[in-house]
Amino acid sequence: MTTKEIQINLEDKLSSYYGVTPQDASIEQMYKAVSLTVMDILIYVFKTVVIYNSHTEFNGIKQHIRRTAIKG
Repeated sequence: MTTKEIQINLEDKLSSYYGVTPQDASIEQMYKAVSLTVMDILIYVFKTVVIYNSHTEFNGIKQHIRRTAIKG
């Protein structure tokens, strides 16, 4: 996620959850919107890592099967 995407995500959270802009948000509203945005970032990173690892693990399994089949 880029800085701009994070900013848009934060503004969307404030708008959709509280109906305010960043300039009009209270400290509590900003805190909650930032928390939700951080959660979105963590989910994005987690999905990216899981997809990469599952692809890498799948290739490792294929190589193991090939080696096992060759050995007999």
